[in-house]
Amino acid sequence: WGITASPDGKNVYVSLLGTGDFTADSIVQYELSSSWDIGSRTLKGSKSVNSQGSLHRGLTFSPDGMKLITIDTDNSKYNEYNLTKPWDITTLTYVQNETLFGGTPQGITARPDGLRLYGIGEDDNVREMTLTTPWDVSTISATTTTDVSGDGESEHMDIFFRPDGRFAYLFGKNGDKLHEWKLSTPWKFSTATYTGNNTTMSNLIKVWGNPEGTRLFGLDYGNERIYQYSWNGGPLAHQTSSIGGIDIIGKTGIGGDTIIYQNLDVH
Repeated sequence: WGITASPDGKNVYVSLLGTGDFTADSIVQYELSSSWDIGSRTLKGSKSVNSQGSLHRGLTFSPDGMKLITIDTDNSKYNEYNLTKPWDITTLTYVQNETLFGGTPQGITARPDGLRLYGIGEDDNVREMTLTTPWDVSTISATTTTDVSGDGESEHMDIFFRPDGRFAYLFGKNGDKLHEWKLSTPWKFSTATYTGNNTTMSNLIKVWGNPEGTRLFGLDYGNERIYQYSWNGGPLAHQTSSIGGIDIIGKTGIGGDTIIYQNLDVH
């Protein structure tokens, strides 16, 4: 399971585990006719990634939509893919993989230039990795590991950054909270300190925020739905003393009112 979106808010992507409405272990794309409005979605297509493993827990795209990296804990790999048509998941082709670094990773994100990857996992550490060639997982190496248990969470599940790399947002499943961390050196997570700011987002397994700081998408594994939230204050919401309250402004069943997949097994 994992969730992300294209920078223009026109596409949302969910990585699915198991079987059900889609081919086993697929990445599903929803096209939004109104940017950042999940209520305007239609199913664009899906692509099975089962050949590379059955537990793709996180995914991150290059800014141009031509590259995708997933983390799979079935085979313990970073998987690299190309898209022949930007942001069109049906054109996805597998390139190569590389062994995961440590812990039980759950979420992944990247610096926009593709030279840094960040993984977060159930061991409550953020791992920063260097790629000597952008988006090429064969060139990956581990650089730093930072303990993030100081925010009071256990089983951290997801991570995303503000576009300038000065703030990171970490989501934890057990506490149901989104936490704010401030980096003194942009994109260098080892310089991050917890601000103490958090907000409750119940019943979610993953959370992703848009670059403008106006929308959050949450993946509810219990009810198997995507939830959409407003993030008050736009870009300034990242810079104030608190990330503030989050109001649900819409929710929709994934693929209409159907569930994502049957017999979801959460580990």
